[in-house]
Amino acid sequence: MERKYNPVERLFSTDKYDKKIALIQGNEKFFSSRISIESCTYIELKRYIEGYAGYLKKRYNIQKGEKVFLLLPFSIDLYITILSLMYLGATIIFVEPWIKRDVFRKIVSGIEANKVIISWKGALIVKAIKLFGKKIAFILPPSEIKEYTSSPISSEDVEDGKPAVITFTTGSSGIPKSVVRTYGLLRLQYEMLSRYIQDKECVDFISFPNLVLVNLYRFNTTVLPPRNFKGRTPLQKAYFHKLLKETGIKRIFLSVANLYDIADKRIFERIERIYTGGSIVDINFLKDFQILEKTQIFYGSTEIEPISVMEGKHIGTFKERGIISGKPNSFLDIKIENIEEGIGEINVKFKVKGEGIPAAFIKTGDIGYMNKQGFLVLMGRKIDTFNYRGKWIYPYEILATLQRNNIRNLVIPYISQGKFLLIIEGRRSENLRKIIEDILNSISYYPEKFIFLKKIPRDPRHRTKVDYKALTGILR
Repeated sequence: MERKYNPVERLFSTDKYDKKIALIQGNEKFFSSRISIESCTYIELKRYIEGYAGYLKKRYNIQKGEKVFLLLPFSIDLYITILSLMYLGATIIFVEPWIKRDVFRKIVSGIEANKVIISWKGALIVKAIKLFGKKIAFILPPSEIKEYTSSPISSEDVEDGKPAVITFTTGSSGIPKSVVRTYGLLRLQYEMLSRYIQDKECVDFISFPNLVLVNLYRFNTTVLPPRNFKGRTPLQKAYFHKLLKETGIKRIFLSVANLYDIADKRIFERIERIYTGGSIVDINFLKDFQILEKTQIFYGSTEIEPISVMEGKHIGTFKERGIISGKPNSFLDIKIENIEEGIGEINVKFKVKGEGIPAAFIKTGDIGYMNKQGFLVLMGRKIDTFNYRGKWIYPYEILATLQRNNIRNLVIPYISQGKFLLIIEGRRSENLRKIIEDILNSISYYPEKFIFLKKIPRDPRHRTKVDYKALTGILR
């Protein structure tokens, strides 16, 4: 029998934290050394949730299990809306704004939903470019409604196996595929993440949407990125300095790209703990800014977070092939689908059984291996790994070897017309080419040609991953 509960009820379980600030968002003020601060306490958050959920139920008849598109910026409004929809037991569909228009249409056409929560400005845009059909109902977010319902409603109990959130992969190898997180899976992922993130009384800056929910569930204070923030938006260093001064942030949860954006020793000196992930971290960066000891790196996939976690201080001592990503999460089973002895695609399965929790192995699309100490080691994305004349070429083995030899340039392997090329980002340098060639020859990699590019194109979402489609277009 499925367990029934509503995760949002936890916020209503105690009044101990009512006066504590739940969410903070800063925005730049023109010609000012300060930023404007918008905030919301836990008691205010609860009132907003009850009121907005009542509005959605009575005005738009949103039912338990109903799918609703959510197109809002990273904001306090976003989290009031998410929690209100969960309060009703609805299913939230996230489609990120970086997705191209034609891809967006394909995604929308495959989902049966006739309601979207979006700002009035956003509604004008999507209507003008006809992203949705004529029958779609456009619903304003909490901040754009003059008044909520005066009679709050009760939450809906939802079964573990019911879909809570539908998100989409990056689509780096084609059309983004949908990933369904059930209410039961959300609860399990909270338990998994809680093993690695200390429940500590402090102010956290978080740019990962799911980790904001973890923080709220713990009654912590979360500082959100500015309203114009998207995954591909660089964080401004000057802005972050002001934000630190205004809010007293002690921990940061940032993608690797955003971590590079705010690279400043004065910022990092004031931060107690750094949580990052979503891409490979340059070990030299962590050393340069003296943050190895305070950094924790998460490795995961869209379907499962985290798969493994690694302390930064241990990365510098790793001397084997590839990039170490830590010991696998104890909630998971790992299976390597070999392409050669001991190395292959990483497949992951939950050990925990229950409604809404996938029972089969999930392919990560990453190539790696388990070493003798039980650590998971990454060798590259499957789509970027290739066999050349009987030898497998692993991008992360090349990357890790060059980083250990203090090479700061991005260097990636590439096959073109049957030839093994090495693409180097930066100005042409015969001396650098010879150094890289000697290093790679020492580990039995023998590129036939070296190509220097001023800028290697990046994936628009992560900004640290290579956009191979764009790269192919440049090299043709």
